[in-house]
Amino acid sequence: MELRQVVQALHVSIPERLKHNESKETIVAEAEHDLSCWIAWPKRALLLWEGCVRERENLRVEWTKPGTGKAWKYVYPPELDSLLRREEINPDVRMRNGPTQTAFLLARGERPPAGWEHHHLYDGCNYWHTKDAVQPLHAVNHPLHFTQSAGIVATTREAHLSCRTDPYLVLLLRLIAFLKFGYDPDGMFSTPPKDDGFADGYSFDKVYPQG
Repeated sequence: MELRQVVQALHVSIPERLKHNESKETIVAEAEHDLSCWIAWPKRALLLWEGCVRERENLRVEWTKPGTGKAWKYVYPPELDSLLRREEINPDVRMRNGPTQTAFLLARGERPPAGWEHHHLYDGCNYWHTKDAVQPLHAVNHPLHFTQSAGIVATTREAHLSCRTDPYLVLLLRLIAFLKFGYDPDGMFSTPPKDDGFADGYSFDKVYPQG
C-alpha cells in the first residue's frame, strides 16, 4: 500500500476503535506498525535540553571547521554531554536538527536508515485550527519543544515532504503523539495545554537541566 492509502485507512479505523474503548496502547502499536515503512517513533517522552532552539543567535554555538568547510555547531553543556556519552550516544552537534536527532535516540528511537530525516510534528502551520484556537506551535523556535521527543519522528524523504502538503497525514501523526504520550501543544485533542504541551495526567522526563 502507498502512504496515502495507509493514512486514509487509519483516519477511519482509529476513531472507530476509540469509540469502542479499545486500548490506546494497542491502537498506537498497530498504527506504528502500519506506518513503519515511512515513519518511526521514539519510545519515551523526554525533553533533552530545555532552552535549546534552532536559531544560533539564541544559544551557545561555535564556529568550527569540520573537514574542508566552516560551519556552526551546537555546544552541549558538559553535564549533558557526559550523560549522553554514558548512554553511548554521541551528541549530534550539527546545526538545525543535531539536538533533535540526539533527543530521538536518547528516547530509545531506533537509528533510522540512511536517507531518513527527523521531523517536528508541530511546524507552525495552522492545519485544522479554528479562529479561536491557540497559536500553532513552531517547535524549532520554542525552548520547551525543539528537543521534546514526543513531537519528533523519523521519516523517509517521501513522508517528510508529505507532511508539508498533506494535512491529513499531519493530523494523524499528531493524534498518535497524543494517544502515545499525551502530547498536544496546540490543544487539538484535549483541554488547553500547559506550556510543556502535555495534557493533564501525562508527564515526561526532563534531561537537562534536571529538576
